[in-house]
Amino acid sequence: MSQTHLQLNKRENILRLITEPLARKIIDSIQEEPKSAIQISHDLGIDLCSIYRRLHKFQNYGLLKTSFRITPAGKKSIYYESKIKSIMVNYNHGKFDIDLDFC
Repeated sequence: MSQTHLQLNKRENILRLITEPLARKIIDSIQEEPKSAIQISHDLGIDLCSIYRRLHKFQNYGLLKTSFRITPAGKKSIYYESKIKSIMVNYNHGKFDIDLDFC
């Protein structure tokens, strides 16, 4: 598979991901401040498995910053923050072009 096709495939997959209503809610939730998956789940009222699935996809496409914190109970907790500042999508002759602006 050519590099161009891989890039096109990646862009199309990112476009599919960011147009999901749940994915957009998660991005909004972690746009301003990092949160744990449990915090995101609680804030949005969405089951934790669905949150982790989307976060994993975001990570695969390099759309997240992650950091670690130690909880008061001594456990390591991962915090997620969106790297996306803005998204521009153009459609021309059957092809999408996605321009992601990162923080």
